[in-house]
Amino acid sequence: MLHARPAEVRQAAALGLSSHPDEQALPLLIEALGDADPLVANLAMHALVANGESAVPALLQVPSDAPLAVRLHVIRALAEI
Repeated sequence: MLHARPAEVRQAAALGLSSHPDEQALPLLIEALGDADPLVANLAMHALVANGESAVPALLQVPSDAPLAVRLHVIRALAEI
């Protein structure tokens, strides 16, 4: 669902993962931090926060040369965890 074409579907998927955290979705949520739709990226960040400390290793593996928006989401997620 996080790869769906309509942004609304990706938004709903990320929102659902905020309410029902799933560690198996961590790689997809990390990828969604760079989504072209800023709402999807923000909801993915909140879903990562909802996963708590289990999301930290994945967040720390985001490359330092990732786009600025992605790095800001990572910093914010780590701060909120």
